[in-house]
Amino acid sequence: MLFGTSKKIITPSAPLRLAGYASRKECFQKVEEDIYVRVHVQRTAEAQLVFIYGDLLWWNTQFTDIARVRLKKELGLDWDSLFFVASHNHSGPGTGNSFIPQLEQAEEGYRDSLLEKIVEAVKEALEDLDEVTVWRFDGNSELNVFRRMKLGNRIEMRPNFQTPSDTHLTILGFLNADGDMKGLVVHYPCHANLSGQNVLHPDYPGIALGFLDQAYPGSVSMFWQGCTGDLRPRNVLGNHFAEGDYEKAKLFAADFAEDCKRTLSQSGRKISEKLSVHSRELLLPLENRKTDEELRECLTSHDEIQRNWAGKVLEKGNPAFEKLRMKHVKYGEELEVYFFGAEMSQEYALWARQQNPAAVCTAYTDGMTGYICTARQISEGGYEPKDSARYFALGGTFPPEVEELIKDKMKA
Repeated sequence: MLFGTSKKIITPSAPLRLAGYASRKECFQKVEEDIYVRVHVQRTAEAQLVFIYGDLLWWNTQFTDIARVRLKKELGLDWDSLFFVASHNHSGPGTGNSFIPQLEQAEEGYRDSLLEKIVEAVKEALEDLDEVTVWRFDGNSELNVFRRMKLGNRIEMRPNFQTPSDTHLTILGFLNADGDMKGLVVHYPCHANLSGQNVLHPDYPGIALGFLDQAYPGSVSMFWQGCTGDLRPRNVLGNHFAEGDYEKAKLFAADFAEDCKRTLSQSGRKISEKLSVHSRELLLPLENRKTDEELRECLTSHDEIQRNWAGKVLEKGNPAFEKLRMKHVKYGEELEVYFFGAEMSQEYALWARQQNPAAVCTAYTDGMTGYICTARQISEGGYEPKDSARYFALGGTFPPEVEELIKDKMKA
């Protein structure tokens, strides 16, 4: 395989609003640590893949579409060869305005500069191609916890140690002809929301990538966030999640980096270069929808979130479906990866491994639809399947049958 890397700082030049928490209404107060865009190019006889990672909450779907057109025009890259992956960092800027402003707002000037940095980084990675061998390392990191707790007839967001969390840690190592590490891909499912402060930094995934770049000089590491829609960092005080900050994120990242190094010290499996890539779009139905007239009535509500939600749904045309982008990459028999443009519950990754132990699932890729829960979680209710719909400007909520729709598409 030919493999190229690059990375560039994408820290905003001026304060702006961070994405992910409605409680943060003002521009960020300071920069604790720079955030980055990181690029990996993988080229074989069968295909070329370009992975563009950001220390961001996600890549807004409209932004990725604009970026794809630009990269096609200037660098000749095919639409389906581009993978925009994000760490789900709750302490970074937004890249779009598709959702209500309490969740994500993007400044046009920052988006323009971000796009320029992406084009520069991809161009550099394409010029950095070297022959490598690819190795897969499998381990565990017990730093996450299931975050849905049933109390009476309701679901609350609390640490739930009775439901096992997915602790699988998968790392891809790209070694050059001298046996030196040229790049790493770290895959793990755990929300990057340790800090609720109004300060900018990459949270534990980006901080850990910095530690790994230092541990393997000359390499560029990348993080693929797993199906973490119902998993949070194990930062717990009693039966609640504790409030964290940048210092907590650094401590967490140090522990996570040590788990990565320990996994890399074990025996790995060489990965085949036989790449195959498939892209699909799945229309997910919505239930509990309102009519246009009902939505217009909501525009006069005293609830600002309700007003913003109704306005966004009307702006979209009050659709009866939401589009989920999915991709599948197979590296011979040693690895297959499902990519989703959504926040996925861990069940989808567990199910994929039941079908093929070599499978991993990566969320927050090529855009954002919202939370994709299981049929059981949808019937239980709670923040992910129900309350989050207003923040993501969904015209309704997803019905239980979406689980089978997605699993059938994965089988196909």
